[in-house]
Amino acid sequence: MRHNNGQKISSYCRAVSPTLVALAFATAAHAQGSIDMSGATTLMTTFKTTTLEIIREGAERSGYAVEGFAPSSKAAGQLRDAGISSSTL
Repeated sequence: MRHNNGQKISSYCRAVSPTLVALAFATAAHAQGSIDMSGATTLMTTFKTTTLEIIREGAERSGYAVEGFAPSSKAAGQLRDAGISSSTL
């Protein structure tokens, strides 16, 4: 079972690597003032949610209960988007 989780994570990393490299270049361009980063922020939120989903699924398959605690209601909402019950601190 762990092997399948490792394959899923590895597959995810291979899939998102090109986009993360592009975001790194976009970030550098933004720092120079030549690009707007609003689309990149949305994309990074999507990656964050997908990564949390993969981690949650693996932990639950291993018998762990997953709970989230966040500093703000927006952050708690992002955890809930990933299927993690959460509340603010």
